[in-house]
Amino acid sequence: PLDKPLLTALSYYESIFLKMMDRQNFNGAITYFQRISTYHSQIMYWKGVLEHFKPDVVVYRIEPHVTHDYALYALCRIMDIPTVMFHRTSLPGYIYPVRSFEEGSETIRKSYIRALEAGNKQQGSLSPGTVSHLEKLSKTYDNAIPFHLKYKLSHHKKSGDVTGPVSTLLRVTKVLYKTFQDKRAGLEMDSNELYKKYHTNMGSFKRKKLLVHYNRLTNPVDLTKPYVFAALQCEPERQTCPVGGLFGNQYLMVDLLSKLVPDGWKVYVKEHVSQFKDYQKVERAKTKEFYDMIASRPNVKIVPLTYNSFELIDHAKASATVSGTVGWESVVRGKPALLFGHSWYSDCKGVFVTHTIED
Repeated sequence: PLDKPLLTALSYYESIFLKMMDRQNFNGAITYFQRISTYHSQIMYWKGVLEHFKPDVVVYRIEPHVTHDYALYALCRIMDIPTVMFHRTSLPGYIYPVRSFEEGSETIRKSYIRALEAGNKQQGSLSPGTVSHLEKLSKTYDNAIPFHLKYKLSHHKKSGDVTGPVSTLLRVTKVLYKTFQDKRAGLEMDSNELYKKYHTNMGSFKRKKLLVHYNRLTNPVDLTKPYVFAALQCEPERQTCPVGGLFGNQYLMVDLLSKLVPDGWKVYVKEHVSQFKDYQKVERAKTKEFYDMIASRPNVKIVPLTYNSFELIDHAKASATVSGTVGWESVVRGKPALLFGHSWYSDCKGVFVTHTIED
């Protein structure tokens, strides 16, 4: 059973859970009732599991970022049940354990502070892989593209190309024809699979329409003006929800920057290079209204995708991100980073955790 004190204590996590359900919103039709009733049923279920088994610790391989494991995490937090999970870093091959992704590693934090106080950058203790990683980040963008992103971009070269509805219609027709042929051959027709393929193709069509709309809002920007570079992140993704916290609603970050930067400054906002590719599902989480809301701010400019993040970082007064790699790239390249969510590098010198107006 659920009651008011429990739901009140969980209210912060409820907001993030509802946003997290964008992952299932493949046809754009999930109602508020479906989201909130799913949340309540998950909380009921996991509360029963925890009260029955009374675990000493709950272990995750990575930050909980699917609705069922996040509901469990939320209950552990308010019921004082220890959790352990593993942060993935941008450093090649390195992960580290934390009790929660919000708090980071106290062990690493203390060690880092001691090293700073001793005035010792400990260059000699860095592995060859880490030294190579830092050197690449200090050079050009092409040298520094992470392996996983380079792999995706090379294997999805055509995704994100703007085409009309004809290609989508042809793909859907092909799926329907194959299903008809299977049925004639006496094979069982899987309606769920057909439904999934239909929405996969419609999703591709919606992504292309969103890309056209985004491009329509962009203009070349003046890199000599004072500005903050706000880097949007892919959605729906773990790095924005739940790692971004309440700022997983990324328009809140842009809105806050827009209202607080000094007079004469601009906020240059750029979408992630992967967001409109077929391996992402932008249509489940972002809409035309999302980009229109950002573009409506008088001191905000939406940046064309042809700019790379390094040139925007290098000319900026600071970068801003919910939890993305841009913050890490910024401090390595000597620019301050405003971090609105949580990240493995949040304790690094030059990173400013920005959760409040005062921050």
